[in-house]
Amino acid sequence: MDFLRDFADALLDFAGGHLYLALFVLLLIEEGGIPLPVPGDTVILLAGARAAEGEGNPLVAAALVVAATLIGSSGLYWVSRLGGMTVLSRICRWLRIKEDRLDTVGRWIHRYRGPAIVFGRLTPGLRTATTMAAGTFQVSYPAFLAYTALSATIWAFLYLLLGAAVSDFYRTVAAYLFRPSPLALGLLAFALSALGAAIWQWRRGLRRRAEARRAAPLSYQLPDVEAPPLRPGE
Repeated sequence: MDFLRDFADALLDFAGGHLYLALFVLLLIEEGGIPLPVPGDTVILLAGARAAEGEGNPLVAAALVVAATLIGSSGLYWVSRLGGMTVLSRICRWLRIKEDRLDTVGRWIHRYRGPAIVFGRLTPGLRTATTMAAGTFQVSYPAFLAYTALSATIWAFLYLLLGAAVSDFYRTVAAYLFRPSPLALGLLAFALSALGAAIWQWRRGLRRRAEARRAAPLSYQLPDVEAPPLRPGE
């Protein structure tokens, strides 16, 4: 635990000296499904606090938050879409959960995909889970991208304003938000399993196509040759 807190302090110190770079890179990593000891909320709060002190531009910070969110969550979305259902089905069989439950959850997500994605990603601790659910149950990518962009914009300006309001005691708020979470580790395990399943399915598809090409009979087609015109009497 002391190591994690030291690492979190080091990340915050780095963010203090390289705000925009840290904001983009740390959010990109977190949105890709890799938990960090410093939540993305904390870095956005820092950007808001620095902007209140006249040392940053909140519009630039908001744009970086949205960009990092879209890029990172898109990678996690496609990993979950390609391999998430395979992993989830195995977990349900292990826990003896009927697959009808998965169908019910999938229909609910498709029906309420807008509010589910926007409010799910605005809820602390559920952003990564929301992205995984959208990919696993195959919400259309353009819809996921649009709702994620809306949610990221709200998230950015909300925490930038909060950071500006608490700029005088930012470190106290940052320490409160520090939360190594078992849920984050569980989601990371799911994401890694989904990535492995996606790679396995992709390689199996390549092998099947290669075997199909080897098994197909070779056929040669003679070139079309125009017959010469018949002469009279032939």
